[in-house]
Parts: sequence; C-alpha cells; structure tokens
Amino acid sequence: MNKITLEVPEEMMQRLKSQNQPLQSLLLQALNEYLEQRSPTKTKTWELCGAFEVVNLDPSELISEIGLTNYAENLDQDLY
Repeated sequence: MNKITLEVPEEMMQRLKSQNQPLQSLLLQALNEYLEQRSPTKTKTWELCGAFEVVNLDPSELISEIGLTNYAENLDQDLY
C-alpha cells in the first residue's frame, strides 16, 4: 500500500471525525467510488452490453452455428 500526505481544512476534518468510520476507510471508499465513476471502460454503452437478448432469432440473419446475428448490418431494413 502507498502512503499519501493530504492537507484537509479543519472544518472538513471535524465533520470527518464525527463519522463512525476510520478516516482511512472513508478516504479509500471515496477514492474507489471516484474511480468507478470515472472509469473509461464503464460507459453507458458498456453497461448495456449483454443486457438485451434477441428472443426470436431471424434465421436469415444468423451468421454462425453459435447464434451470432447479423442484425447490425440489417438495421436500416428493420427501422424503415
């Protein structure tokens, strides 16, 4: 584990001390939440990947035996 030096305003320190958790735990939790929110791989699109499933596959759009589809290439036909 790495050590850091941090200057915290007195008013904020008083508020932090009133929590029922060690300061180190609070800071690690805050840093972890920050990193999760700022993670470039966890975009909204990334979160949606795999969230939807095509229930009734169109046999004409299957491109492999394992069930991969060609829906993206035929999207215009489906939309218009």
